Amino acid sequence: MEVNYTKYSYQELLEVKGVIDKQKYPERYQRLLNEIELRIKNGETSTIENSEMDDDDSSVLWDSLVVYNFKNRYYRIAFGLFYALVSVALLTQILPAFFHTKLANLPAYETTVDNIECKQYTFKQDGKNYTEYDLKVVSYGFTFYVIDMKASTCKNTANRINKGEKVTIWYDGDLIYQLARQNDVVLPYQYLKRYVWHAKVNNSFSFIIGFILFVSTFFRSFVNCITPQTYVPNQDD
Repeated sequence: MEVNYTKYSYQELLEVKGVIDKQKYPERYQRLLNEIELRIKNGETSTIENSEMDDDDSSVLWDSLVVYNFKNRYYRIAFGLFYALVSVALLTQILPAFFHTKLANLPAYETTVDNIECKQYTFKQDGKNYTEYDLKVVSYGFTFYVIDMKASTCKNTANRINKGEKVTIWYDGDLIYQLARQNDVVLPYQYLKRYVWHAKVNNSFSFIIGFILFVSTFFRSFVNCITPQTYVPNQDD
C-alpha cells in the first residue's frame, strides 16, 4: 500500500516523521522527507511559525498541562471515562448551589425553639476586618442557620422569637429558607433565599476550585484520549 503524503498537512507530516520506522520503510521515509522539504520550499512552515508566535502564551499554557499519551486503546477509554466521571461527580456537588429549591418542595418543620440568638463573628481577610452576623435556631438538638445576615435584621429576629415558642422552619440541610410563628412569617422565603444561595456557594467553593484544577490539569490528556491517532500504515509499499 502506497502512502500519499501530498494529502497530509505539514504538521501531520512532522507527526508521521516522529513515529515512522525508517529502517523498516526506508523508501517511504525518503518520500516523507522529500515532501517535508517541498513544503518548506513552498513556505508552508512560515505560516505555522507565525501562528505559533501569535499563540505563544496559549502554547506555553497548553504545554504546561499534564499529558498522558496512551497508545493502548483500552487505556485511552479508561482514562476518558475516569476524567468524565470525576468531572461529573464534582459538578453534582457544585451545580445545586446555584439553583434555588422552591418553597413547596422544602420540608416544613414545626417545632419548639430551645434557643435562638444572633451570633457575631469577626474575621480578617485581605488585611481588613469583617463582621458577620448569623441567626442560630436550636430545637431538640437540631441547629438551623441563616448565614451572614444584616445586623439589624438578625438581632430583631432573635428578639422577636422567645425560647419555648412554636415555630415552623422551611429548611434544606441546616439552612433556613423561611421562618414563621403561628400565622406570622418572620423571615420570608423571598428574603432568605439570597442568603441561602450565598452560603451554598461558599460551601461549594472547595469543589469549584477542585473542579477547575482537575479539568484544566488533565484536559490535554483527555483531548489526546478522544482524538484519533495519526494513522501510519504498517504494510510494505
